[in-house]
Amino acid sequence: MVHPSYKEYLISCLKLCIVISAIAYLIITQKISFANPLIQRHTIHYLIAGIFCSFLGLIVSFIRYYLLIKTLQINIGLWDVFRICFIGVFFSTFMLGGVGGDIIKVAYLLQRTKDIAGAFSSAVVDRILGLTGLISLGCFAILTGLNEITSNQGLYILLFFTVGTLVFTCICFFVSIVAMNTGRKKSLIVWSIFIAVTICLLWIFKNNLLVTSTADVEFSQSAIFTNISLLIPLCGISIGSLGCILIVPSCLPGRRFDLFIRRKVPLGGKLMSMIQSILVYRNHLDALGWAYLISIVSWIFIIISLYFFSNALPLTHQPTIAQIFYTSPIPFLANIIPLPVGGIGVGESAFEYALHLCRISGGQSISGGASIFLMWRFWVIILSLLGLPLYLKSKLDLHKAILHYRGISNKK
Repeated sequence: MVHPSYKEYLISCLKLCIVISAIAYLIITQKISFANPLIQRHTIHYLIAGIFCSFLGLIVSFIRYYLLIKTLQINIGLWDVFRICFIGVFFSTFMLGGVGGDIIKVAYLLQRTKDIAGAFSSAVVDRILGLTGLISLGCFAILTGLNEITSNQGLYILLFFTVGTLVFTCICFFVSIVAMNTGRKKSLIVWSIFIAVTICLLWIFKNNLLVTSTADVEFSQSAIFTNISLLIPLCGISIGSLGCILIVPSCLPGRRFDLFIRRKVPLGGKLMSMIQSILVYRNHLDALGWAYLISIVSWIFIIISLYFFSNALPLTHQPTIAQIFYTSPIPFLANIIPLPVGGIGVGESAFEYALHLCRISGGQSISGGASIFLMWRFWVIILSLLGLPLYLKSKLDLHKAILHYRGISNKK
């Protein structure tokens, strides 16, 4: 039997401290008010719509995971995937330790298949596609509020790095796939095209910002618009993606980089096993494309639910749906850190900060981001309770699955 080490307990305690600190910050600074009733009778229809959209967002994300599993020829039904995912959401929400939802899903799959790499890769790629879909939707939403963003320095800086993260992720992903399937030379051609398009977009965006920001002279002349400030992220994207072309093909089993990392780097075996598990999908680009589109649909439902919850709450200033769309990636990105109890308090703090940077027509800041995100989290917690009876029904099998998973992960 494999027991958690003291190091794992210490890490769990540190994560719990982060969550407690975030909750304490929200209460002390009164970002969340409990003085007034949260929901009023005339806004109950917004609450119902928000709950329904949250549920649809979860279901669509489960379908994405099912598609990734079936692509690898793992024999499991749609209902079994729903059951695994609901139990995973329940564990991610309520467990204080290191047993998260992804571990539950992998543990269950390892009971159904001998394809260890496939079981791990399905969970990892599901996370990656979820993140990519979220940032893609946020970037598209930026176009709907470009005038507000270009006149707000704090909001612009925040979203500038969000967009930069997406561009870097997409270029690295595509050039890596091309490098593994067709070789480094052709991937260099693809890399050159991506970089050329990125340079053109940065140049157009910079000129647009200079024109639209003339009302704020200090902002338009600030360092954020200088050629040097735009050159830094461009160099980072170029060098990082070029490194993927050189390194990723060598990560395949038995190649130089793979052998070097396994022999010389601490925990290198686990690192390379994780990378190679992701590479399992390199020959299934069509499935990845459909899963990516499903991910976007899932996030649309979730973000719309935030808008409905904002209308259900008695906020002083209501954010527009465009403001919800281009600021909502921030709390979800903050919440991607695997913290206990779903990282409650962290996403709320991030959404409060992001929405506070937005303005209504009169120029006042928007508050209530923490309350909106907390309302969404509350109903996700309620929905996650659907996993409790499923967990109790298969508690013994789950215990065996986790022990089996820990045994395999310690051997890798």
